[in-house]
Amino acid sequence: AQVTPFNSSRPPAITVRNYLEDRILKYAGCSEETVILALIYIDQVVQFNPEFVINSLNVHRLLITAIMLASKFFDDVYYNNAYYARAG
Repeated sequence: AQVTPFNSSRPPAITVRNYLEDRILKYAGCSEETVILALIYIDQVVQFNPEFVINSLNVHRLLITAIMLASKFFDDVYYNNAYYARAG
């Protein structure tokens, strides 16, 4: 698989589900619509970049980035980039 800027050196200890529930949804305060929009963004990345493979090394970073972008686009209130970096 291709190495991307989203790849970490090793998989995070937290599961994707716990990451989403216990970190992102708890601290980002984004709407349900934002989460759906973030999933659409991730789907678009994969559709337009078939060589990009979502795996355990990049899924967490990809998810927080998609949530941040979707929140800035859709939600009336959102946090700055540094906040998302700390939450993620």
